[in-house]
Amino acid sequence: MGMLLYYFILASFSGALGLSQPICILDTADRMNLVCKNVANVFPTDMYYGNKNLQCENCDIKVFSLSTFPHENVLLSLNISHTNLQAVDESAFSHLGNLRNIYFEFNKIDRVSSKAFKGLRQVYEINLRNNEIKDLIPGFIEDLEVSYFSLSHNKIEEIPNNVFKGTLVVANLILSHNKIKNIHYDSFTGLEATEYLEIDHNELCYIPIGAFRNLKELKYLNLASNKLSKFSLGTFSGLTALYSLILANNSLETFEGDELLPMHDLNRLDLKGNRLFYLDAHLIYTSAPTLKHVSFEGNVFSCLLLKNVIRYLKAQKVKIETHSGNYDVQNINGIACIEGPVDELTTKEFFFDKAKEEAEMSVRYNSYC
Repeated sequence: MGMLLYYFILASFSGALGLSQPICILDTADRMNLVCKNVANVFPTDMYYGNKNLQCENCDIKVFSLSTFPHENVLLSLNISHTNLQAVDESAFSHLGNLRNIYFEFNKIDRVSSKAFKGLRQVYEINLRNNEIKDLIPGFIEDLEVSYFSLSHNKIEEIPNNVFKGTLVVANLILSHNKIKNIHYDSFTGLEATEYLEIDHNELCYIPIGAFRNLKELKYLNLASNKLSKFSLGTFSGLTALYSLILANNSLETFEGDELLPMHDLNRLDLKGNRLFYLDAHLIYTSAPTLKHVSFEGNVFSCLLLKNVIRYLKAQKVKIETHSGNYDVQNINGIACIEGPVDELTTKEFFFDKAKEEAEMSVRYNSYC
């Protein structure tokens, strides 16, 4: 019959009810891709899926469970995004041990059961972003080995103690854009092999001492856009391999550098967009002498302090990076400053009003020549 391009699976029961019949079509442009349409709860059992990338369109699968694919198969990738998927059951992927990519994005998932991904090995990506997950169930990624796992843009409010316990490997964990307010002492137990962690754009105002103690392999930590105002000595203990620390857009007022003492290889520090009025460049560098890149634009510095900080860091060959910058006021490479004193009572609104006022005065003075 030549090259088989279409698989048709007819369900007599559905036909009798006048419902759309499930159909799986091999993509003629890329024969590695298989598109299944109109699947309700269970994928057709009387066909061979092969080592394909399966995408489900116009499907109505409420709960992904062991019975969703009743038989063993060798699919490489599974995409059930933009449907009404609401939950992932325990051992749901037991018949899908060959999977490398799982995309369950833009659904209504509010529950991922304990051991949901049990047995999966060498998975490259599992993406559950843009769902309705509020509570993380302990053990939900137990017995899983994955390179990239995303839970961004959900409604998670807390990272419970031991929620990741039993995980084999999650190299990159993305928890960005949630509503996380609480982290506990044992929140990250089980992530000893994690190298990349994003918890930015949440509602954290406090991190308990020792919470990161087991993250010995972590190289990148993003805590930007939270509500963090200070750290205790020991907040970052355990992060001996950290390479990049992102603390931008929080509420930090001072940063003396003691926080960096546990880090042996820190290369990049991002402090932009805080409320910093004091920065001790000497303590920062001596606490992390491997530092090569730092960013601290968008804070409330006096020009005297800023000039001293920049002079010292330049002498240590630390590159000061500016991303957007404020070039319409007194500044050094886009890092704004004012001539008058600043302290913890100096608001950003007052600071930038003062900076503009000083800039206008400077223009008026220098225009007479």
